[in-house]
Amino acid sequence: MNNQANILKVVSVFAMDNRVKVIRYLNMTGYAQLNANSSLKDINSAIADNMFDDQFWLNFVTFMYENSQDDLYSNWITMVVEIVGVITTSIHSMYLNAKQALFSRNMFYKQDERNKETEKFYKDLAELNAKKELAIQMNIAQQDLKLKREQQEDSGKTTQYLLMFGVFLVGALTLAYVIRKKNKSNKLNTI
Repeated sequence: MNNQANILKVVSVFAMDNRVKVIRYLNMTGYAQLNANSSLKDINSAIADNMFDDQFWLNFVTFMYENSQDDLYSNWITMVVEIVGVITTSIHSMYLNAKQALFSRNMFYKQDERNKETEKFYKDLAELNAKKELAIQMNIAQQDLKLKREQQEDSGKTTQYLLMFGVFLVGALTLAYVIRKKNKSNKLNTI
């Protein structure tokens, strides 16, 4: 990782120290369309936009070597191979990290969606059970009320029947008493 950081530092320092040359190079080769006064951020973005193109790195390192005033590498071939290798490895590592992050995000999103679906399912199930329980409790209360009313009606009818029977019985006894008294008084009168 230390070598990788050093190589990226060399590329970054070169772009910073040779900003105008790098802008011209990127524009002439078609790798970017930058203004002459573009910021380092724009230059870095243009380089990053081409990071998956091995030919870009080969050409850019050659451009760096041809325009470098420092003798950073005495052997141009070694420099090209090392820079392209390190940058390719870095890019591959960044790509894999980004892909892994995206995969992790997608897995988290899918798990979150499953959790939401599960939560919704249990919420709906709880609501359904609550509705059923309420309906059952209301039905029980209504049945109890119907039974009480029927019992009251039956009790009222029984009382009516008993009163009617009682009135009939009293009437019958009264009639029997009256008839008996009349018969007794007729017998006494005949004697």
